[in-house]
Amino acid sequence: MPATVAITAPHPDTAPDINAPDINAPFRPRWLPSLLCMTLVTALLLPVGATATDALPHVDVVCELVWEIPGETDDYLIGGLLIDAGWDHAGNLCVVDYRNKDLKVFSVDGRYLRTLGRAGDGPGESRDARRLLLAADGRLGLLQVFPASVIWLHPDGSPGGKLAIRNAAEDGGGFVAVTHAVQHGEVILAYATLMAMTQGRISEKHWIAPLHADGDLGEPLFRQAVEQPARDQRNRVDEGDYYDLWAARWAPDGHGGVWLAPERDRYRLVRHDQTGQVVQTIERPYQPPQRDDLGRSQALEHLARKRLAAAEVNLRDQPPVVRSLRLSDTGRLWVDLDLGGRGPAPGTLAWLDVVDQENGWLRQLRLHGPFDPQTDQWRFVDDAHVLVLHAGNEDQVSLRLLRWREPGS
Repeated sequence: MPATVAITAPHPDTAPDINAPDINAPFRPRWLPSLLCMTLVTALLLPVGATATDALPHVDVVCELVWEIPGETDDYLIGGLLIDAGWDHAGNLCVVDYRNKDLKVFSVDGRYLRTLGRAGDGPGESRDARRLLLAADGRLGLLQVFPASVIWLHPDGSPGGKLAIRNAAEDGGGFVAVTHAVQHGEVILAYATLMAMTQGRISEKHWIAPLHADGDLGEPLFRQAVEQPARDQRNRVDEGDYYDLWAARWAPDGHGGVWLAPERDRYRLVRHDQTGQVVQTIERPYQPPQRDDLGRSQALEHLARKRLAAAEVNLRDQPPVVRSLRLSDTGRLWVDLDLGGRGPAPGTLAWLDVVDQENGWLRQLRLHGPFDPQTDQWRFVDDAHVLVLHAGNEDQVSLRLLRWREPGS
């Protein structure tokens, strides 16, 4: 039988205080020399719309600005969408540029070194650039969604081959698309989809599986069938029918299995083992906040990428509970909650719930630094670094590398 752990909030009698001081005050750089990664356990503050049972004890973590460089120079241009970043085997920072379909490489101190790859169909070229993958021999890979493949590049920029991803385990044949991939050590898990037409409606198979060195996808750890959402009498679709599990709402468990946030409106995490069996479920009460204008705008932008106009969608008042999952080096899960656009105030990157894989929710981390959630984008580089694409005044864009440390790690 799957193990189920029901976690309740440690302070059920604590209610939000609307007169409490705002710990998310605008970031001031003079904090950093004295408050680098200093942690302050403070009073509970809840997102607007959350209930008292949602509250976890939280810890504030101040991040250090390591360096800041322009987003555009005579040598390079960051395309405006920060989709992934990581370190190569030499310790250089690699930034996946989705719009330019290439990989920008910077030294650890922020010096531009080179650009690897480019848009196209030739050797070392890609139609797409979604994720950074590393080969044991030092090559760097860009995940291409369709045709599903990894475009390998040598550190000097020369082509390193193309790995075609094949649908070996799922029935039905056909061409597979891989929309997301996560690498943990040398293990790569891929989220794959296979599209078919059934009785005039589009249906899809979705599954998560290991990606082998020969390009074959292994036995699925998780699978589901997804049908094209039906329209109502006004020819509208329900936004909730477009809940995307593939978009980072899953993470490896570090032992060959995978964690998922399978339900849009429920704070429930489910663990599948290497055979695809559900072996653990953890859940806690949570009421998402109401969306504000920014949250609604963000949701419509997301749906527009699915070619859905605002007039075609019944937009829900609340966002999905979970925005993303990440497995930390300590073996804990970090859950990034979707706060519906209102989110943290300027100076705060994110609120991350920390989950022990065996014992459930521990606390909430609130990361503070030079970041404006209204305009900026961020991605984890590793457990200790965050890369920020900062949109300043007059369309001035810059890259900022921040450093922090999880308390107790």
